[in-house]
Amino acid sequence: MSFTVKCQADKSFAGEKECSPVKCGAVSKVSNAKADKTELVFGEFATYTCNTGHTTSGAATATGTFSVACSADG
Repeated sequence: MSFTVKCQADKSFAGEKECSPVKCGAVSKVSNAKADKTELVFGEFATYTCNTGHTTSGAATATGTFSVACSADG
């Protein structure tokens, strides 16, 4: 996104816009897990925690959490 800012005769600026982070939107629903966020923007992470009795691989010794990130391209 680009925009042009103009200097007015009264020395004020006109045409400025806001730069906003890329929106990735709602986090995906994952069976037998809950996310700590509902939506993400660039630079944010959501951490999922597996429900009791569930792990990321199904093995009792496996981790029960994982994270996803919102990238610059959404």
